Amino acid sequence: GDGTVTDTLTGLMWLQDGACLGKANWNNTVNRVIVLNTEPSQYMCAGYAGTYSDWRVPDIREIESLINYGAGDISGWLNSSGFVNMGAGSYWSSTVHQNGRQVWVLKMANGASNLVSMRNGNYIAAVRSVNTDNSPYSILISRQTATSTVYPDDSADSGTMWPEPRFFDNGDGTVTDALTGLMWLKDGGCLKKRDWTASMIAIAEMNEDPGRFNCMEYSAGYADWRMPNVRELESMLNYGVYDPTLWLNTSGFADVRSSSYWTSTATVFKNILGWKIDMKRAKALPVQMRSKLYVWPVRDARTTVSETGQ
Repeated sequence: GDGTVTDTLTGLMWLQDGACLGKANWNNTVNRVIVLNTEPSQYMCAGYAGTYSDWRVPDIREIESLINYGAGDISGWLNSSGFVNMGAGSYWSSTVHQNGRQVWVLKMANGASNLVSMRNGNYIAAVRSVNTDNSPYSILISRQTATSTVYPDDSADSGTMWPEPRFFDNGDGTVTDALTGLMWLKDGGCLKKRDWTASMIAIAEMNEDPGRFNCMEYSAGYADWRMPNVRELESMLNYGVYDPTLWLNTSGFADVRSSSYWTSTATVFKNILGWKIDMKRAKALPVQMRSKLYVWPVRDARTTVSETGQ
């Protein structure tokens, strides 16, 4: 009722008007959020009567939390769910690449994330933390270093801190992620490149006869491996390093490729597209299902962890 929308899933509050701050390059985006905090009357934001002074630019995981992968037109879905003027174009995140020249953005038409130059002009979705501690969905921190008061960092209220250590080698060719409760195959490359359907079949074959694949150190007998969805695979990205694959390969995994991996998430706007994640560049994009990409099996380890007392 004051020009803001609260997300009861994440506990984040968003500026209701997704276009009133306009399109801007990176530096001007920061300045516009600062003005929103100090002189909001300079913008004609629909219905905005709030007096909040802690608006900031969302990090990539925060703005991705708005995405509904079951909607054909995500910006349209948001505009029918409480927002107004949410555009179909790209919106800035506050997550800067380690090269210092590019920033991750999110395209609201379909939810694709990408790296763009700071000189680009993109939309701005301002956010603030309201009730993130008690929300049902906990957003992971991006591991980015804070560079200004309008950027979040590892201590942001909306971010779930990483345990140390995060990954545990189970000694049977699997690695458990203490942050998410997921268990991953230690060998990130043994199932090779396949199209989307063939990747699903390969995982089913691994559940039946893992011996047919030459996966490093694998001796476990699990029969519930599956392809990770886009959220699960994205959780393996560390936006605070230059090369997430190198980081994974030095954090308990082996042969994670500097390439793209399939997720189980298919698009609804075209049934021939599936979501992939570029593990080196940390980008999520829909691609043709006939494309040949790597596949990395995952399973829910929380029951196993509970049973073993870990």
